[in-house]
This record gives sequence, C-alpha cells and structure tokens, in this order.
Amino acid sequence: MCLQQWRNSEDRSSRASGALLGTVPSMSFRKVITALSVLLMATALALVWFVPTQQESLGAADKLTKTQLLKLQSDINDCERATAPSDCVDNLLNFLPDEPVTRYLFLADTFPGVGDCHTTAHFYGIRAQIAGSDMPERNDLCEYGFVHGYLLKELAAVGLEKVLIDVTNWCGAMSNDPCWHGVGHGLGSVVDRYTPDELFDSCASLDAAIQISCARGLAMELGLNTPFGYQNCAALSAPFDFVCDSEVGLIAGEGGGEQGTASCLETRRPGCAFGLGRGVTMANEGDAEVALATCRLFSGDALRLCASGSLAVDNEYLSGSGDIQSRCKELYDEMTCQKLPEFFAVQSTGRIDAPVDAANAPVRNED
Repeated sequence: MCLQQWRNSEDRSSRASGALLGTVPSMSFRKVITALSVLLMATALALVWFVPTQQESLGAADKLTKTQLLKLQSDINDCERATAPSDCVDNLLNFLPDEPVTRYLFLADTFPGVGDCHTTAHFYGIRAQIAGSDMPERNDLCEYGFVHGYLLKELAAVGLEKVLIDVTNWCGAMSNDPCWHGVGHGLGSVVDRYTPDELFDSCASLDAAIQISCARGLAMELGLNTPFGYQNCAALSAPFDFVCDSEVGLIAGEGGGEQGTASCLETRRPGCAFGLGRGVTMANEGDAEVALATCRLFSGDALRLCASGSLAVDNEYLSGSGDIQSRCKELYDEMTCQKLPEFFAVQSTGRIDAPVDAANAPVRNED
C-alpha cells in the first residue's frame, strides 16, 4: 500500500472516529495522523541511515563524528586486555547489524591497525561459517584473518577434500600466499581428526607455488596449539621438515622461551635457527639488533640463517624500504651478508640451494 493510499484510509478512519466521538474535529485529527506518519517515516530513515547494510558497512565510519571514532578506536585497543578480546570488540560494534561479515568489513576497513584485527577477524570468520554466510570478496583484510577463522569451522564441517576444492575460489591466484597460509591454519585445526602426516600431504597435493604457504600455516597452527615440536618436524620429508622447524622456531622466538632456543641448538637443524631469528625480531618490533645475541649462539650457516630470518623481519617492518645489506653489515660479517639473498629464498621454497654442512649446523659458540 503506498503512502497516499494509507493516508486516505486514515482520513476516512479519522472522519468516522470524529463522527462517533463528536468532540474532535476531523481536520484536527487528520493533522495529527499526518504528523504521526511523518514522524514514523523520519524514524525509519534515521534507522536506515545509522544501521548500514553489509554493502554499506565500509561507509559506516562516515556516520560517526571524529570524537566518536577516536573513542571507538581507543575502546577497541583496550579490548586487548579483556578476558575475551573478540567478544569485547563485538560488543563495541553493536550499533551495526548483528551480522559477522558486516562487522568484519567495518572493523577491517575503519581500524585496520587497531587492536588485534587478525584475531577478531578469525572470530567473525567462525561466526560467518556457522551462520552459513558466503565468503566476502574482500577477504584479504586483517591478514586474511576472516579466511582463517572460516576455514577452522568449514574443515570440521565438510572435511579435507571438499575444502581444498572450495578454497581455491576463495584464495584466487595460486600465488596468494597469505590466503593459502590460512588454509594451513585451517588444516591444523582438525588435527584431532587427521594425523599431521595426512595434513601435510594435503599441502603437498596443492600447486608447487603454494605448498610452502600452506605448510607454514599448518606447522604454525600445530606448534601453537598442540604438543608439536622439532621432533615431529624431523619425521617430515623435504621441504616440509625445514618449514616445520622454522615455524616451531618462530613460535619459540616470539615467546622468548629459553627452552625453545635450547631445543633448537640441540637438534642441529637449520630451519629452527631461521625461525628463531624471525621470532625474536618479531617479538621486539622488528629490531634485528635485539636478535643478535640469539643468532650468535649458532655458528656457520646456521648463524647466517638466523641472521637472514631476523633481517627479513627487520626489513618487513620498514615495508621493504630499508637498505638491508647496509643493515646487515652493521650487525654481521661480510660472508653472512653475501649469503642473504640465498637464505632469504628459503621463505618461499623451504629449500637451501647449498646443503648446510654438519659442521655448520646449530652449535653453541664457546667464545
């Protein structure tokens, strides 16, 4: 029924009511009804304006004042200290529709560097899969956190085979490393249903260009959430053994754990040295100088791998704009800096062009 028809109907009702009551003039009643209809329309328009649809969610920030945005940003940062940080963020976004994709897009586009965007995107990915929502086109935000979370639930629901078919559509190009890294995380989340060997075999079944990204995510997930360590990595075939050692080492380095460092030194395996360099540097906001003491616990090529991992992170914090050779020469010897390009390549290949001699494997420096 259109607005005019509705008003005409109300006019007839008002005249009938006026005749029955005999106290309210029909014209006055019509004015009251008209005023009420305008008020209802204004309220509806206000709600539409303030509560955006999924497509409009990225523009929701425009509806908030600068003061409101700054307050929201501060509150989201404070959520990191909450018992359940993602629930805390979600409560702050309750002015949006209770729809995970909408809230993810708003958070990721408006506050990409505030709080732990990646972890909260995980949370929304899980909720979206449970709700049966489609994967959004903009799934790359928050370092593919939404994809990671979605996969955690999708794998448990439909199994490996179907997911590996579906996920190709989500990740797009075969070179989309962050997304395929998320696939690895998803695989690691169902280790209670599949053995680690089966899961790594799933990564091996992918195109060669993305196998390493998948294996890194898988090893990281296993290292973070299961009793999975260097001893498990040793059972894997190349290049996954190196990749696995590297991710377990990274976790040990980020956590500042002396036990992880000691275990790496005992294994005499090069991948863990590379990972430790990365992890210690990440834990110190990309400052490779802080990782120097850890890397000097190794010798030969293992030391150079540790330095390479550390300097790669240092360069990432500079958005790739730093003079990495000059930075290397500030901290390490010339041979180490000459080998940087060779050892940087292991991040994407999981292989070292020249084998690391046993004599150059991780060994504690005595001098």
